[in-house]
Amino acid sequence: MWRQLAVAIAFAAATPGEAFAYRPFDQTDADTAEEHTIELELGPFRLDRGHGRTEYEPGFVFNYGFSAGWELVVDVDDFSPLVRRADSYVQTDVLVKHVLRAGSLQEKSGPSVAIELGPLLPTVPQLSDEAGWSTAVIVSQRWEPLTVHVNAQLELTRDRDVELVGGAIVEGPDRWRVRPVAEGYIERENGVNLESGLVGAIWRDRKTLSFDAAVRVFRESGATTGEVRVGLTWVLPT
Repeated sequence: MWRQLAVAIAFAAATPGEAFAYRPFDQTDADTAEEHTIELELGPFRLDRGHGRTEYEPGFVFNYGFSAGWELVVDVDDFSPLVRRADSYVQTDVLVKHVLRAGSLQEKSGPSVAIELGPLLPTVPQLSDEAGWSTAVIVSQRWEPLTVHVNAQLELTRDRDVELVGGAIVEGPDRWRVRPVAEGYIERENGVNLESGLVGAIWRDRKTLSFDAAVRVFRESGATTGEVRVGLTWVLPT
């Protein structure tokens, strides 16, 4: 497995295209992978400390630009306590993103607007829940000194609750090889708010490979949890 991973990274680093990492964020941008291009996002690997436990949470995202302005997104998250392995579970989202308005992220003028929607598959191996659904609208604007992505999301969760999420990502100058980033959002479900804040950086090592690292703090039901995230994104033509 690790040999194949190393070969994939080496191949990706030698191929054309650009890697615009949107890890380590929970939200996204109003852009899609280039047509007939795969973007693999390894991470964020997360170490959570809160509620008296530490969890290791590897993530993996597969993005495929199957047509101009269209992208398939398969997002897999594995939740694994470091001690109690029996409580591990996996959640997978299968989404489609479409650019409704080409703007500054597509090298045109004005804001870029996209929609992302699709099913949230039942949790494995805990099959007591059902499939859910997510719909998000994203508006992005890039200026020379910074880029802003505003997200609004409505979700029918796997346990049949309605969840509302609103927030934004702010990035430093796109021309910088290492750019500072921040994210904030509020999530509301069953009258309970989750407030999340993140600061970090994205390092574009080369056109096809980017690394990211961040610290996230979130508060829910009076409890505060800290999280360290690291990940990478690389591009593969098909």
